[in-house]
Amino acid sequence: MFWSSTPYGIRGARERDYTCWFQVCLLGSGKVQFIDYKGDYLSMDPTDKRNAIKTVKEPKPPYSEFEVQYENEKVIFKASNGMFLRATWHYGEVHIVEAIQTSTDRHSGLIRIASDV
Repeated sequence: MFWSSTPYGIRGARERDYTCWFQVCLLGSGKVQFIDYKGDYLSMDPTDKRNAIKTVKEPKPPYSEFEVQYENEKVIFKASNGMFLRATWHYGEVHIVEAIQTSTDRHSGLIRIASDV
C-alpha cells in the first residue's frame, strides 16, 4: 500500500504512480513536512473528527509538522495530536491516512524505508 495524494485527502493506493511521490523536508525542530507532487503540504485537519491527513497550499504549523520515529528498518510519523499516522478502512474499500494510532504495534502505520527514494 502506498500513500497517494488525491483531491479528497491522502489515500492508500495499491499501485505506485506520480501521486505517491512526496518530498520530505527536515525542519530545524527535527520534525518533517511532506510536499506532494502539486507542491501542496500534507496537514492534519483539526476540524475533521477522524484527524484525516489532507493537502493544504500553505504549511499550517503544528498540523503540517510530523515527528519521525524509527523501528528497525521502518519509520512511523506522529502528528501534533500525539497520534501516529495510519491508513484506515472507510466505506469498505477506501484507505484514508489519519492521525489516530496510539502506539506502534503490528497494525500501526510503519513504513518500510524504500531504497529507491
